[in-house]
Amino acid sequence: MDDDSSTPATSTAISLPAELCAAVGQVLREGESLEDFALQAIRSAIEARRRSDCAFYARGDAAWAEYQRTGVSIPAADVFAEVHARIELRRQQLQS
Repeated sequence: MDDDSSTPATSTAISLPAELCAAVGQVLREGESLEDFALQAIRSAIEARRRSDCAFYARGDAAWAEYQRTGVSIPAADVFAEVHARIELRRQQLQS
């Protein structure tokens, strides 16, 4: 397991519901502790959030650059109408 010894450790107690604790117990690898699993899950979640945030900002920057280049934009009312139509379609799909 990667251990970043350059920063001091902080002890945090987390209460897990019994079913979640049992599920974790079923996926632990040989020699892996609950703490190892939790630390890896937290690291993975942080990296995924960072990647998602970076991708979001990159799309925004690209859209802004395209607008500056072309001057073409989509009115907010059109965007909202499209979003609401997608939500309604998904709602209908889930009710079927």
